[in-house]
Amino acid sequence: MTDPGDRDDAARDEPAARGEPAAGRALAAASAIPTWAGLCAGCLHARLVVSGRGSRFVLCGRSRTDAAFPRYPALPIRACRGFESTAANGSDTPSSHA
Repeated sequence: MTDPGDRDDAARDEPAARGEPAAGRALAAASAIPTWAGLCAGCLHARLVVSGRGSRFVLCGRSRTDAAFPRYPALPIRACRGFESTAANGSDTPSSHA
């Protein structure tokens, strides 16, 4: 028989308790975002979200702090004032948010 306290420890180890996506969903770095997504494919703030059914969405990290950025933008993004390149020597090309 297990100690009831063990369940609390197990619950804290769940992904949601650690601030991670729910089971069946995953986040990937911007490098995993396909190039047809436009600027998001090379943006420091973009993350790929994969649902349990395999659907893929681009999550804009800027949306957490600035309401001007949609959480899941319509792709492809051709211009974005919040774009920051993931490349170490990449050019940060700020332009109007699309």
